[in-house]
Amino acid sequence: MPKATNKNVKIHFETVGDPKYPALLLISGLGEQSIFWPIEFCKTLSDIGLYVIRFDNRDTGLSTKLDSLGIPDLNAAWEAYYSAKPISAPYALTDIAMDAVSVLDAKDIHKAYACGFSLGGMIAQHLAFDIPERTSGLIFGKGIEGAASGRNQYDYFQTAGVDRTLR
Repeated sequence: MPKATNKNVKIHFETVGDPKYPALLLISGLGEQSIFWPIEFCKTLSDIGLYVIRFDNRDTGLSTKLDSLGIPDLNAAWEAYYSAKPISAPYALTDIAMDAVSVLDAKDIHKAYACGFSLGGMIAQHLAFDIPERTSGLIFGKGIEGAASGRNQYDYFQTAGVDRTLR
């Protein structure tokens, strides 16, 4: 099973489709594995001409577990977020965005569309805002799109919507 490496973190990933197609990086939400994105969905995206990459975020699925860092207090994090105070966490969204870059690097992909669901949407934003040269575009599904950009929340996406967005 392929793995990418970001410092001491190994990131499990899978691909579907032809690498000559534009890359689409699917980023899952909090606690979700890459299988959150059903293989049938990935094949549909591949059939419309995309090279699909799905991966397990750190601390999920087959990627590195960072148990030694402790379990974050999610309630305290949400309270801090809504109070515009700093959030105490063992790692940041930018760290997870760099995990996504390590997946692209492992496949020798310079740019990809980033499609994130929920927390994955916030990770996609950090990827786009922190490393814009690696991002072809953004697609959100049920995320907190204001986390990095101040933009409004979008509705759930559907395969047809992804197709229209990328063409």
